[in-house]
Amino acid sequence: IDCTGIRDMEGGQRVFRARFSSVTEKDILRAMNNLVEPDKNEALAVDARQEIDLKVGVAFTRFQTRYFQGKYGNLDSS
Repeated sequence: IDCTGIRDMEGGQRVFRARFSSVTEKDILRAMNNLVEPDKNEALAVDARQEIDLKVGVAFTRFQTRYFQGKYGNLDSS
């Protein structure tokens, strides 16, 4: 909401949220036809999940790199 530049309903403008979990045409269209008022707690939960996903992804990538290092020869050469 902060990045929209709209401050507390100035000029009667309102911000809505499209709620979807997959990026398919069907889900995006459904979300756009069912816009909802933003919920700060829900937004903070989304931020937390994104950060957790990033950290788990980094840890898993590091694990795979160390686990497979040297097991299959020089894969970069081909």
